[in-house]
Amino acid sequence: MVPSRALIILSVTVLQLLSPQSRVRCLCPVSSVIRARGAVAARTRTSIEAIRDPTDPATKAATTSTTKPKSVANSSELGGDVVRIRPGPDEGGENDGGGGFLTAVGVPTFAVVDGASSSSSSSSSPRAAGDVVVRPRRMGLEAVLRNSNAFVLENAVSKEACERMIKTCECELGFGAYDAGKNNHGAMQIVVSKAVADDLFGIIGPQVDIEGVVAADGELRAVDDDVGDDANGCRSRRYALKGINRRFRVYRYAPDRNERFAPHIDAGFPPGGSSLDDDDDEGSASSAPFLHWDASHQYPGSEVVSRLTVLVYLNDDFRGGHTKFYEPASERRIGDDNGKYDDGGGGVVIASIRPRAGSILVFPQAVTESAVERAREIWPLHEGSPVISGARPKYVIRTDVLFETITTNDDDENSSSEEEEALFRHDAAVRDVFLNASPMFSTRFLHHVWPLYNPHMGVENAGPLLYSFVRFTKVRNVVEVGAGYTTLYLLQALKDNEEEMRRVANLDKEGRLRLLDYPFGTPILEEWASPSSSLLCIDNCEHQRETASSAVGVARTLGLDTYLRFLRGDAFDALDTHFSWIESVDMLWCDFGVGSRMTEYMSRVWRYIRPGGFLVCHSTLTNVRTRGWLEGVRRRGGVDETGIPAEEYVELSLLEPHKRFQNSMTILQKRIGDGGARFEEPIYSEYA
Repeated sequence: MVPSRALIILSVTVLQLLSPQSRVRCLCPVSSVIRARGAVAARTRTSIEAIRDPTDPATKAATTSTTKPKSVANSSELGGDVVRIRPGPDEGGENDGGGGFLTAVGVPTFAVVDGASSSSSSSSSPRAAGDVVVRPRRMGLEAVLRNSNAFVLENAVSKEACERMIKTCECELGFGAYDAGKNNHGAMQIVVSKAVADDLFGIIGPQVDIEGVVAADGELRAVDDDVGDDANGCRSRRYALKGINRRFRVYRYAPDRNERFAPHIDAGFPPGGSSLDDDDDEGSASSAPFLHWDASHQYPGSEVVSRLTVLVYLNDDFRGGHTKFYEPASERRIGDDNGKYDDGGGGVVIASIRPRAGSILVFPQAVTESAVERAREIWPLHEGSPVISGARPKYVIRTDVLFETITTNDDDENSSSEEEEALFRHDAAVRDVFLNASPMFSTRFLHHVWPLYNPHMGVENAGPLLYSFVRFTKVRNVVEVGAGYTTLYLLQALKDNEEEMRRVANLDKEGRLRLLDYPFGTPILEEWASPSSSLLCIDNCEHQRETASSAVGVARTLGLDTYLRFLRGDAFDALDTHFSWIESVDMLWCDFGVGSRMTEYMSRVWRYIRPGGFLVCHSTLTNVRTRGWLEGVRRRGGVDETGIPAEEYVELSLLEPHKRFQNSMTILQKRIGDGGARFEEPIYSEYA
């Protein structure tokens, strides 16, 4: 947790104090060019001056009022009714982190009333995800900034929503203008909104790499006194996404070449909030609502701090104003004049992000003071460069991604008894070898396989289901009849199984595959001593919209082709040609137009499935021909009716109820082999 006093010092260092002549400004329409720091709307100036002067009667009246705060604006994009709040719990704001600083610089501070009813006609348009969120596209900065959580999300917020937010912030709320020396923001306001935080979390959250956060923390903690349990100082430190900081700083940069934010490293912040969200014992109902610069008390029992910066660009109708990243100080060489230098004094520019309306920039923060100092040496510094020209200023929203520090048994050895230590000492190691870390869970995998998707095949949900099925059952010899989109999911599952079982087997050899101080592995680990997983794909490639022939190339791109054998041929002949022994297939996935020949096909392939293995068939429920075969399976019709001995299987069928065809799957597990041997699941414990 970052101490509040450290945050105050950091804030004042970054922004300094303003001149007493600073004023709030609001010029409408929004498209007006804001050039001078001059007059201000009377109501805005009066309210700010009242907040600054604690002896003013209006201020005293406001602080003792018990009435509901009056709405100064209504914005569906911001979440509803917006009310003005004080920058701190007392008139000076001195008792709550940055409140005194905000009061001194005259920054207008607002909060959105959670769940407030709409009070203007503009609210009739619901703040729906479809209105605010479009289809974001991730643009990576990982290689340049060497951090997996450095990226841009383009098209993340609609331009229409951005324009409405600018209009609300500029013409209804108003900005506080100030001159803070070299870090000259020009104008700023604070808005606390849970609704906006929730919306942004839905956009940004899926893109965040938790392991990247852990790695960045370990990199900066290498010289910190507080080192974790492993050599890198980060193994015992784990984090969970908590959300987006509800305290939003809205900045306005005039197109005058002067306003900029000099190169720096962002520090982590505590969660912000307002007294409107306090429990009764935290915020007084008898006083006017106020800003919590540090609202950690609203997260009881949790250690929450930000570790990623978020910039939401609201417009792009100007020149300049790029967010620039500079080569780390540790990599600069004396006399090295290669690269693009900038007059800002930061050195070589290694990345320059041009603001685009509705795009979001995310990059890492350093949390502790020692981490910030180290980051200044080994991380790229960034700056908000001046806006050179334009029809209006640059508008940008600044907030943070919050993380909770997860405390586990291995984080505090002194808190456990010797007995507990013996029971749980291997938990972290077991967790690491079993936890999913597959490329299948990344957008990169989806981008590679989407060209193979054909809606006529109807396997958009079957692919992920088959992946999970193979991962769960640990089948190794898989046959697919009808290749394409699902092929890549099956291949990825086989590869992930091989890697997982190798980790598990190695941990078992070390004697650490134990939970509750009891062996956790089973004898099956011996079967995975050598890799032997494979997928045989059979397809005649004659469908008018086939994607099977392209699957091989995608498999090669993803490094999965070593598990693949592709056979272009007829499904009725292939198994007899390529398999000379019975009960050798762990799973047979059938996705081809067998139709009325279902019984014939089953009679030829059933003998190749081992006891305990699976026959999985696509599209069996809602077409007459395969449904007739399935009903025979359900009533145990036997070999003559179904091609399968009546007592050798169990059946489960699943329906996708929203589609008319290509909408179902039947799973048969073979329970009895040709020689009469039964497949039985083992029993390992009495309760667990």
